Amino acid sequence: MSYTLSSGSPSQPILPSSPSPSETFTLHTPPRADIWRKPQPLTDTFNAPRYLTTLPLEELKSLQVTVKGAWKTLFDQGGLLIVFPAGDGGKEKWIKTGIELYDGQPHVSAVACDRWADWSLLPLPSSDASEATIVMEREVDASTGEKTSTLWIRCQNPETGRWIPIREIAWGFEHEEGEVQVGVYAAKPTEDQGDANAELKVEFKGLEIKRW
Repeated sequence: MSYTLSSGSPSQPILPSSPSPSETFTLHTPPRADIWRKPQPLTDTFNAPRYLTTLPLEELKSLQVTVKGAWKTLFDQGGLLIVFPAGDGGKEKWIKTGIELYDGQPHVSAVACDRWADWSLLPLPSSDASEATIVMEREVDASTGEKTSTLWIRCQNPETGRWIPIREIAWGFEHEEGEVQVGVYAAKPTEDQGDANAELKVEFKGLEIKRW
């Protein structure tokens, strides 16, 4: 599958056109770049660098990556992103998850935006505060084997291999028609103190999309 870069930094190095799970690549994000939407104060920002491919939503089984960065400034972040087509209200829905710096510490973050965005944080399950492996996966009912409307976000404990549930998003596959954009993103809403133009470099490896 071919990926396309949006809102890339001028310093962005060449990216693999169709990254395999064995490849490692880096996204560069300038400051004041984010993906976020809230009503008060009115905010609707969607200018963070994104490296995405397109596929029918009904074919998406899971999306996984390992993300790593030198997290330094409040809200420095990077990880997985799904962008749904705009609905009746003319606004795209999206879900993002990865590592995000808050209160001086990297956390696993999850944000789901239907009409407005929400946000949750969980401490990293590892002593390595720079890296995490995250998966977004469609739920299958254990009793019937049928696919449900739920999208689960999980983070892997690197010491035990266990997948830790982070977030259940019940509407992720509510409407299966249409195509979605899936891949990775990096964002830096806050400027570095003393260097307003400093960029954040986020490394990705093991990017893998599984389809039904």
